[in-house]
Amino acid sequence: MFFRDIHNYRKKYLRNKYDKNFLKENKLKIKEADEEIKNKFSGSRDKALAYLNKARYLMLFNKFNEVLRCFKSAEDNIDIFRREDDSYEEIYFLKGFIKSIQKDYKGALEEYDKAKKLYTRNYLCEGKICNEIAIANRKLYGFIEGNRKTVEYFDKVLNYLPDDYWSLNFRALANYFIDVRKSIKDWTQLIEKNYDRDLNAQWRLARIKCNLKIWQTENINKQKEIVDDFEKAEKELTDREEQIVFYYYKSLFYKLINEYVKAKKCRRVAKELYRMKFVSDICRHSSKEQVKKILSKIEILKDYQEEILYALFTNENINLEDFKHLYRKYNLKFSNKNHIYELFYRNRYFVETENKTISEDKLKYIINENIKDLNKWEDKFKVSGKEKEQKLNMFEYALLYKTSRDFFKYLIEERHINYKKEKNILKRLLLNSNYELTNSILDTIKYFVEDLKIKFKKQNILLFEICRYGNFELFEYFVERLNYNLNVKNKDGNTLLIVFAEMCDFEYKQGHFDILKYLLDSNKIDIEAKNKKNETFLSIIDKNTEDGEYKILKFIAKTYGFNINKTK
Repeated sequence: MFFRDIHNYRKKYLRNKYDKNFLKENKLKIKEADEEIKNKFSGSRDKALAYLNKARYLMLFNKFNEVLRCFKSAEDNIDIFRREDDSYEEIYFLKGFIKSIQKDYKGALEEYDKAKKLYTRNYLCEGKICNEIAIANRKLYGFIEGNRKTVEYFDKVLNYLPDDYWSLNFRALANYFIDVRKSIKDWTQLIEKNYDRDLNAQWRLARIKCNLKIWQTENINKQKEIVDDFEKAEKELTDREEQIVFYYYKSLFYKLINEYVKAKKCRRVAKELYRMKFVSDICRHSSKEQVKKILSKIEILKDYQEEILYALFTNENINLEDFKHLYRKYNLKFSNKNHIYELFYRNRYFVETENKTISEDKLKYIINENIKDLNKWEDKFKVSGKEKEQKLNMFEYALLYKTSRDFFKYLIEERHINYKKEKNILKRLLLNSNYELTNSILDTIKYFVEDLKIKFKKQNILLFEICRYGNFELFEYFVERLNYNLNVKNKDGNTLLIVFAEMCDFEYKQGHFDILKYLLDSNKIDIEAKNKKNETFLSIIDKNTEDGEYKILKFIAKTYGFNINKTK
């Protein structure tokens, strides 16, 4: 989902509007969006998003009439989808977003309200909904009255969702301009619930801001509360922007207690952090000419070498030769080898794009410059949700972040990494992934099977994972080339067909239909197979269509002539 990215794309266009390559690239993206629109089902969420994607690129060229037509087409598809499945909050969010862009803020608020009531399905979407509600209120009623309306709205939400911290967060933000003491109360409640270390730091800074406001406007000494929050926030800060805010507030605090030397020092630190953030942003997004110009005018501090390196690495405008030149000129080496995972993480965003080769060539260059023997190199990696760190070698990193076939060839054929001791190559590539299973993964698997002649032990759970992501080419390769059994069952006794029957309509894309058609057309599949709950593929479709959902599955069942006794 891109939603607020339109504004960022617009800023990027203003920076690069004379760059011929940038303009050419975005014209190609419009053509790609047109192709995507043709390939998506009418009345689907994906088709609506394809139209919105096209609108995003058209906005860069000020083609607002075409943008409005794209919005109208997206809206029509959302309406059709809503009639099919009225329980998916993103539909209302998309509709509200379109209305907000068209400055129909009242209509947008109505749609956001419907989305908010269904937020439990999508944690990330809920935060965006709250933000859009606050923005729409301010646009519709003005700044002060809009904040008052926002407070009233979240008061109602918190009556039936008292632990909804997004609502508390945005009510506190609005209350800052209405009643600062109520804002402090909300921030305190959020901090006491201890949802997240990074969020706690943000909330402590927000509470410091409120206390500073009371001290300045009402002359009430809040030194004890502010000092306590500063001490705790300093331990929790990780984000650069938060650090800038931290030192800025600290300088205001020292001014209030007449310690002007400390205030000046904190202001200097905040300015330096802001300066490095500015340089980092230039290095991350601007053309190579602008990058070289800004770097030639500043002295890069040792503490920020890695940040500059990451920024240049992710900049699509910096090719390999320019990257090498800047790397040597400014001596951009790692101060800590344990940060190499950041490069794999950032490289992942380029794997499925035209910039894949440039990104991976930069990664290879950094590895060559910093690590002599890959077989002796290990890195500590913190697994999400686990307290202990685990050690990963370079090959395991490549599996974890799904690098391309070419990168694996580099590791094995050029750097002679020992891959044979890794027993779960397929499992690492396909399971526990935050990324889609794309055809680049299929190319990698073909390299292992056909070029390296690795014989993998069959793990039936992998077929379930492939079906979940809906990659038909990958599925076909596993069944026809690796001879996976179509009648496999998982720990709950579910067959592949039963897993499809339990999916929601909005999860389907073309690959899911192709796999399902393959299964149904196959003579090898047992349609009557039961799981541990004594359910079959057809009985689950029957049960779910009785609730008015899963109409796509019902349609497929009817197309193949299955006998469904109950119909809606």
